[in-house]
Amino acid sequence: TTAASHVETFVCELEDGTTLPIETTDEQLRELQDLLNSGRLISAETAIKVTSTAPLSGAAALTAEQTSVSLPSGGIQLVQKSEDEMTVEDIERRNRRLNGDEGVKKVLVVRVKDSQGRQVSGNHKTQSNKWFGTYGDQVTLKSQFDACSYGKYRVSNDYGDVPWKNKLSSPGVLEVTIPVSLSTSTQSQMRIAVAKEVQNTLGISLPGPFEHVAFVVQDCYSVGGDICGWSAYAYINHWLSVFIKDNWRYPAVTMHEMGHNLGLAHSGGLDGKTYTDHTCLMGNPLWEDDIAKMCFNPVKTFQLAKAGLGWYQSRHIQNFNSGTSPGTHWRGKIIGVADYTNNHGQHPLVIKLETGTPQDWFVGFNHKSGVNAEVPTAGDKVTIYQVAGTDGLGYSTSSLKATLTAGKQARLSNWRSTGYDLLIKVYDIDTADSPIGSATIAIEFGPQQPPSARPTREPTNLPTRNPTKLPTREPTNLPTREPTNLPTTLPPSSPPTPLPTPPPTSEPTPSPTPSPTLKPTTSTPEPTEPPSTPPTPLSTPSPIASTPTNRDTQPLTSSPSMSVAEKPSPTPPPTTANPSKEPSASPTPMPSKPPSNTPTLQPTTHPTTASPSKQPTEVPTGRPTKLPTLRPTTANPSKRPTNEPTGHPTNLPTPHPTTARPSKQPTNEPTGRPVIVADDPDPVPAAVWVSLLDEDFSSGMGAFMPGGNIDVKYYKSVLGRKGLVRIQKNGLGSAISTSPIPFEHSYSKAKVTFSFYPNSMERRDQFCLEYNTDSSWIRSKCWSRNQFSNGKWYDNVSQDFSLPGGSSQLSIRFICAASSIHDDIIFDRVKLEAYIE
Repeated sequence: TTAASHVETFVCELEDGTTLPIETTDEQLRELQDLLNSGRLISAETAIKVTSTAPLSGAAALTAEQTSVSLPSGGIQLVQKSEDEMTVEDIERRNRRLNGDEGVKKVLVVRVKDSQGRQVSGNHKTQSNKWFGTYGDQVTLKSQFDACSYGKYRVSNDYGDVPWKNKLSSPGVLEVTIPVSLSTSTQSQMRIAVAKEVQNTLGISLPGPFEHVAFVVQDCYSVGGDICGWSAYAYINHWLSVFIKDNWRYPAVTMHEMGHNLGLAHSGGLDGKTYTDHTCLMGNPLWEDDIAKMCFNPVKTFQLAKAGLGWYQSRHIQNFNSGTSPGTHWRGKIIGVADYTNNHGQHPLVIKLETGTPQDWFVGFNHKSGVNAEVPTAGDKVTIYQVAGTDGLGYSTSSLKATLTAGKQARLSNWRSTGYDLLIKVYDIDTADSPIGSATIAIEFGPQQPPSARPTREPTNLPTRNPTKLPTREPTNLPTREPTNLPTTLPPSSPPTPLPTPPPTSEPTPSPTPSPTLKPTTSTPEPTEPPSTPPTPLSTPSPIASTPTNRDTQPLTSSPSMSVAEKPSPTPPPTTANPSKEPSASPTPMPSKPPSNTPTLQPTTHPTTASPSKQPTEVPTGRPTKLPTLRPTTANPSKRPTNEPTGHPTNLPTPHPTTARPSKQPTNEPTGRPVIVADDPDPVPAAVWVSLLDEDFSSGMGAFMPGGNIDVKYYKSVLGRKGLVRIQKNGLGSAISTSPIPFEHSYSKAKVTFSFYPNSMERRDQFCLEYNTDSSWIRSKCWSRNQFSNGKWYDNVSQDFSLPGGSSQLSIRFICAASSIHDDIIFDRVKLEAYIE
């Protein structure tokens, strides 16, 4: 597999552990991928029928010209072995898969030198220290596996009293020299040569006593059809992984590859790409040798708990099976993996949403603390995922679908093809409750109230043109039982009564659409790119480094059970809970006495009655409110005033407003797509700056993505400050940018405030701020060398710019335009605000 092309390579494992590539047609490759993700093909266990013209014993493979095997024409033919037909090697491989994920695990690192003297940088002591902490390193493969598994998976370089112990260069590290050149050997030839040298040196055939063996080589070369571009790869449910260049130094990368050995597949992100779920080590988010405090997403956590792997107890897993009859629900607290040992079984670690298919959904809380303190994406948010197959119990790619903060919700449309929706609501997130953090959520399965086909633009129960002089400060507890003849626009001497009870509308309200949301497909669609991790027979790569996005309340991405809302907007509520066939109510009687005359548009001099028909409201009072209330007091007390008085009353007011709550902006049609909406959003005050982003880089790049991995660098601590990002040189690779930030309101302008430190910038060098509201970048301002001095901090530098009308999102980026790799701009905090007029 390569990170660049996502092309999966399947290999045939021989009885002695030798592996040879399998030549396939495009159709056969796709079928193998489907079998793998559905769980019907289990790497390192399932046998398939192959054709060959040369012996396939290990010894012959090392000497024969044949370097691959091929398949018979047509579909893949799986070979089912009975217990009697299984070899000792078959049983050992199965036992390693079923029992390999708990206890002490012996790991061997093989440092390879080729016939031309090519080998990776560093030395055997450095490698032993970085993997096992032999000489005091505190951030290692060993330390983080132990942390994430809470001592259940203990990596070791202590092999006991073995005769070949003195052959090791350092504890856990063996150095070998192969008699072939890397630049002229295929990957298969290289692996065979290394395995043979290990066998000659130690006198054992691999894997021997080891659970994991890692070959560390200088580089990959495109020989014999091999595709390079990867950083590392590993075999699924197997013992072997391969690393090139310096990628062996990064604990998160080594854990990613050994995760494949444990049967874990890749984790895709909100953008639908293979490696971009940066809430999970299987999304490959961290490329530092001293940052590793993160674990696996809830899908992988479920697999590690339930698939016989034993890291977490099953009582910490909650299954929610809604069935197909609406009305089921669950409400409670969930915790993150960081709080596993403090939980004492009280709250779920993962909630699995059963779909009745292998493509289930999972909900978790990504608490950014303890063993997960350096997770770069969606920290302290509720996260939602879907798995491609296997019910989450086996190798299958997972996809991040949404991240939610408190007050947000996600809607899974047409749940289980019932026509009803499943809602996941987040009521509260508490990270201050020592010793654990938690999220309070609810899962509710239909019926949901669909939007009306054509919702009214404003509520029909309109208040008077001007507010009364003496309205109550708070809504009255109970409305008056009977209306007065006609309300006046000026209050009587005692406080007025509320508006008369209105007759119903003359026509029934419009029927809502029978099924506002789109039905999902029941099977996984063709992915935009093939799943990227093969098992053994499939080699699995470590992806190219990419920077996580950190967007709040992302729209749910495309999946088999929901549609995409690229720009989510709240769906307006229905006109009624169920459409009425007849008018919703009978008109109430006319006022008890004939009206004195037609209501005047201007206030009358005196009240039209000598006294109010009933007792005044309980609390008269005070100054008029700034705006009339949303609903008349004869229905229910109002919660909030409307934005402005609504004008003349209708001829026949409806008995209730036509919407449960007036919609902010009515949609022309029901959205039909899953959305993430705020529960009871507060009104936005006028003419204010609203914060869209405040990134201090305390735990990585955060909301920003690097244009390149060379000219952009993250510093944990430098120049007397913590959490800094550097750009240098020139071009798009010398930039940091945000993903599009969706707007919840209409903004007229934006402002960026930041701190920067210039270093070695020359007279013609500069850096610039650019923004993007659609598909093109617009330059806001550049700061040139004559506007600042090198070697000092400039804090709270601010730049604002106007936004085009109708903008629905915004991205910003800083880009360096200098002449040398020594020309640096280092950023501290970056804040982005938008203005509401």
